[in-house]
Amino acid sequence: MRLPAAIEINEHDLKVVLARSFAKQQVSDCIVQRIEGLTDAQISKAIADIFRKEKIKPKPLLVCIPRSLVTIRNLYLPSHDEAEIQQMLQLHISRIVPYQKEEVVYDYALLGVDAMNSTELILAIAHRDILKKHMNIVQGADLYIDTMSLSSCAVWERVMFAQKAETNISELYLILDADVSSTDFIICSHDHLLFTRGMTLDIEKCVRENQIMRLTGEVRQSLALFHSEETRKNPSKIFLSGAPAIQQLEQVFKQEFEIPVQYVPGRVPAGATDYTSLTAVSEMALAKNTKRITFTLPELQISKTLRDRTKDITVLGSLAIYFFAILLLFFLGMSQREQAYLQRLSQHNAAIHDSIGSMLDQYHRTELIKECLAHRKVGMILLRELIDLLPDKIAITYLAIDGSGIMTLRGQSMQLSDVFTFISSLENSKYFKDASTKYTRTKKVADREVAEFEVTLHPETPA
Repeated sequence: MRLPAAIEINEHDLKVVLARSFAKQQVSDCIVQRIEGLTDAQISKAIADIFRKEKIKPKPLLVCIPRSLVTIRNLYLPSHDEAEIQQMLQLHISRIVPYQKEEVVYDYALLGVDAMNSTELILAIAHRDILKKHMNIVQGADLYIDTMSLSSCAVWERVMFAQKAETNISELYLILDADVSSTDFIICSHDHLLFTRGMTLDIEKCVRENQIMRLTGEVRQSLALFHSEETRKNPSKIFLSGAPAIQQLEQVFKQEFEIPVQYVPGRVPAGATDYTSLTAVSEMALAKNTKRITFTLPELQISKTLRDRTKDITVLGSLAIYFFAILLLFFLGMSQREQAYLQRLSQHNAAIHDSIGSMLDQYHRTELIKECLAHRKVGMILLRELIDLLPDKIAITYLAIDGSGIMTLRGQSMQLSDVFTFISSLENSKYFKDASTKYTRTKKVADREVAEFEVTLHPETPA
């Protein structure tokens, strides 16, 4: 079964959220496992075991990159052209992180234009090795990543969606998403994530050992950093999310910051501690969003392209095989129908032959007799025509028809003119054609001159 799924891997926990579908917006299951001290191969096996047990092949599979693993800065750039912005970002990245540009992967989100007509954006930079580690762990479980996105974006989406009725488009809000060893500090509006900072704090110690002042101090410091980079007003409300234990600090934040504070409940499965946040990973599994900051490894993009092309080729090949199979079945069916029809005709013919066998033999004999009589009749008709055309003064001395059907006539006449008249009559007859004179000559017989002739012609079979 293919369902959306999201994975988050940090130094303490492996989090897996399975959704019924993007459309239903319902979580099917949540799994949290401690992975401290495990190797990458062991984590891969744990992921594979989870999906094997659930009998799910995730599609799509989204990976949540924790805020603590990403460097984020707010920038103002004096350009609105995308190509120029990309060039400026290359220069800023080399100043922000101590890595070569080939060692990092970055993405950014546009926030608008400030009073100086500069483009405001939030830039996120992740080291390539961190992303490759996530990719290798997931691929080690025989799974393939569709998207890797920043956790802060998903937290912002989740809280704003859950508190849609409680937010105003013109106000700013502070979100504190608490996890086992870190808390994500987020300043946002209804439409944009404006600022985020990772605070390294053990939420369990803050709650159990009464280190709340350290947490509030970190929040005040983060607010000061926000105002040093952004000339914006203060947040109008604080939303607490993530680990359920942070709900215990709701009254403390109200007293410290003197603004409304509201806890946004998350989805915590049985077995997960009160100090684990599933806000980001659950939101990624539940909803698609093109505004998220995503990190695209070239290796991951190539692998995805190859999988898509392989899938297309497989589908095309399957369709071609199906088409040829249908054609083959069609022609085989036609051939079988023709053979069956021929067999039925043969059987019918045999039945007819059995029923009228003697009559058929008698018919063949009758036809043979008729054919013989017809040939004899032809000869009689031709002879009759020849007698009618023959003048009284001409005597036929020889008449023969050879195997090719050519008739030869020889005869005598007292005058040559009678011979020519006879030949003309033969040419005009409907029973003879191609009359040709072989010779005409005269000779003396008993002191008289006699004309001899020979004529060949083709007899026509009478209709």
